[in-house]
Amino acid sequence: MKKMRMFVFSICCIAIINMDLAAQNTKDLFSNSELPITWLGLDFSEVRYIGDPGTVDAIEMKKLFVKINDLIIQEPNKFKIGAAFQKSNISNDISVTQKVNENMNAGNILSYNDKDEKRINEQIIKKIINSDSYSSAGKGVGLLFIVESLNKNKESASVWIAFINLDKHTLIFSERVEGKASGFGFRNHWAGSINSILKDIKSSLYNKWRNKSN
Repeated sequence: MKKMRMFVFSICCIAIINMDLAAQNTKDLFSNSELPITWLGLDFSEVRYIGDPGTVDAIEMKKLFVKINDLIIQEPNKFKIGAAFQKSNISNDISVTQKVNENMNAGNILSYNDKDEKRINEQIIKKIINSDSYSSAGKGVGLLFIVESLNKNKESASVWIAFINLDKHTLIFSERVEGKASGFGFRNHWAGSINSILKDIKSSLYNKWRNKSN
């Protein structure tokens, strides 16, 4: 009987430890540099391309979004996610965002309305992360970039940074940021805006967010 009690106690302790591994709030998120984070990738499902698309139509853009998402993990020395967010334990699983991007409606991509640059809010983000698409996103804490707009007129992208408690499908932290596009070709050009955002996060934004969380 005593051994059984010890066994049950041990199981409970392990369960509590595992629960604590997932950040419950922004303070947990920003205070622990060793917190395991899963990079979920770029979600383009709500993106609007604003301005003249040139020779790239919406169908081709949809395919290129998938390639941009791939590029981020193919070139880790360029897109330094761990360094930007001061996290030493980053793993990659972009399977969910790849499916989301492959299945998005290309008919909604193109826009000539500058107001579409700011069309996403936290309610939309919560709807996205609670959708069936993200039901298999794994456990722990996930980091997702929800791409809001690619503004050709301004040569910049707007993106929502979202940290997610994947066990509860709740939003831990979200912030809207912008990055300047750079590079040749559609894929590299707009991937450049993601690199710009990561550099801004590393240089100043992350510390600003961390100070606000204390």
